[in-house]
Amino acid sequence: DLVRSRGLGDVYKRQVFKICLRQVFRDLEESNALDQVSGEQILRIAKHNYDEVLSCGREYDSEYSHSIYQGA
Repeated sequence: DLVRSRGLGDVYKRQVFKICLRQVFRDLEESNALDQVSGEQILRIAKHNYDEVLSCGREYDSEYSHSIYQGA
């Protein structure tokens, strides 16, 4: 089960990255800036957003775990 769980975690992370990447494209298209940005820059922005999303998830998990152990 642990191997499957880790595999699912990777799948979820890829899905989150794809969502971040699509959002970068949408934002650039809406601001008419898509043709002014390189593919490398797009990936860098998406990676930054992805890291922020994962960071928020880790903070939530930590707070949730803490509340369980405290009996909240």
